[in-house]
Amino acid sequence: MKVNVGDVLGNAFKIGWRHKILWLWQAIPGMAVIFVLPIAFIYYPIFTRLVQDPELQISIEPWMSISLNSIGILFVLSYVLMWIFAQLTTICGVMEIENGAAKLSFRELFRKSLSYVWRVSGLYFLFGGMWALISASSAPILGPVARNSLSTLELLSTLLALPLLIVWLTSVIVLELAQVAIVADNMRVIAAVLHAWKIFKSNLLNVVVIVIVLYYATAIPFGLLLMPFPFLVGISLMSLTRAPDPNIIFFTVLFVIIPLVVILPTSIAGVCMTFFQSGWAVMYLRLSGPIETLVVAESNP
Repeated sequence: MKVNVGDVLGNAFKIGWRHKILWLWQAIPGMAVIFVLPIAFIYYPIFTRLVQDPELQISIEPWMSISLNSIGILFVLSYVLMWIFAQLTTICGVMEIENGAAKLSFRELFRKSLSYVWRVSGLYFLFGGMWALISASSAPILGPVARNSLSTLELLSTLLALPLLIVWLTSVIVLELAQVAIVADNMRVIAAVLHAWKIFKSNLLNVVVIVIVLYYATAIPFGLLLMPFPFLVGISLMSLTRAPDPNIIFFTVLFVIIPLVVILPTSIAGVCMTFFQSGWAVMYLRLSGPIETLVVAESNP
């Protein structure tokens, strides 16, 4: 099936621009970093162990180390869950708009996404396990080679780089299409993966062209918009060295550095990711045929 690249990009841009509630959903995972910052401030002396001033150095108690590690693990799991919701709400939003909806609701998107969370989580677990297995399987091959000859290791790594890159890119494309298939056609994980592979194999050239254009259409504006931020952060950090007053340092960190490092870049990323994910959903719909109604998933995943 031949798909117009302009149609996919045009519809993705139209959906992303008109329905700004999707920006918020895509920005939520990045904004979650803000909730970790108070922990860093509370345990600030722990993060200054490399400082030469002995007054700033303290020993980490076992209970404190366990608490910090537990909080870190909990945050990672929460971040993954928020990331999945960000993808699902965008896909559900595209499905609703393609079915004629004029307005999207934050609560309704969350409710619809709940039906697919476990299946999409299983999808990410499946592909994550596959990538981990591929990485682990290369160690027995490269390990003995590295001990015998570094030049042979470099040659072997170069030869393996291209096949591994192709496998990784193919798996990412299949993952994205399968994710949309779970929502659009209410498929199970394995069925969605097989269906995504079938679409990819049957429309290889179309998919590759659209993915390349879609990637650069979102990555280039994102990179250009972020270019000033490192300079602004650098200027802010330099000002801290000239401000011995703790109140000035706190004010600079809270109202200058945090917005420049977290809030503004995350907001820009949320906009770009909305267009990017909308493009995947629109591409799937064009390649798999029209969807008349959004199928509400069963409560049992």
